[in-house]
Amino acid sequence: MQPQTLLAMEASTKTGTLVAVDAQTRQIIVREGQTEARYAVPDGAIVMQGRRPCSLDSFAVGASVVVRFRVGTAEPHTVYDMADAATWAWLTRVRRTITAGRVVEVSDAAITIEDKQEHGQMRYRVTDKTRIEIAGATASWAAVKPEMSVFVAPRLLPSGQTMATAIADTRAAAERLRERSMPTVSGTVRALDEKKRALQMETRAGDRRSLSIADPCIIRRDGKDVAMSQVRPGVWITAHVRKRDGREVVYRITIARRPSAGTKAKP
Repeated sequence: MQPQTLLAMEASTKTGTLVAVDAQTRQIIVREGQTEARYAVPDGAIVMQGRRPCSLDSFAVGASVVVRFRVGTAEPHTVYDMADAATWAWLTRVRRTITAGRVVEVSDAAITIEDKQEHGQMRYRVTDKTRIEIAGATASWAAVKPEMSVFVAPRLLPSGQTMATAIADTRAAAERLRERSMPTVSGTVRALDEKKRALQMETRAGDRRSLSIADPCIIRRDGKDVAMSQVRPGVWITAHVRKRDGREVVYRITIARRPSAGTKAKP
């Protein structure tokens, strides 16, 4: 499942008024203040209006638009994605947070859902790294069907496409699966066996993780190196994790204060 993407480079975002659209050459001109700039919109760019994918010629001259484009290129600047202002605000939300929705379409490499909150339609890339859980058990991609209610955890790619890092039938499961895809995990120490170099945690997302500890492993507290003996049951930590020979191995632990109730995990 390897769909084509635009070249990943640093991007910039501009909001302005559309003053020209050429659907044949796929170029547009956008005015921001007194300055006009020309943009090229490749076939692979994300183009949305009314919280739905659309064709470039759906945009009328005079419309307010937001474009995200490749930095450092001469005009016409290459567009990664383009949308009306209201859709851009919605797109920003669903690209950053777990979204509840109804499955509209499933393909070999993507899932499209209708967002329950604002009824927009969002397409997510699906890869072999996408984690899926249905009815409390790990599931295959074949288990995801149209009309299912799901929660999707996103990851914005440089191309403007959004990958589904997790798909689940409950928000709690989507939170756990997203957390497992990240290089760090925070939570409370349940047990530590220094001799076996084994760590058990209850994570911020409510997951229970059994992790191996690298040798050596850096332990930090208040900006200083400390002994592993300070990693005790009940202590709040952030563990930095790498995959090694099929195992999750912790190579750095930071001891910190437990976050206050209501503090949200970073996406």
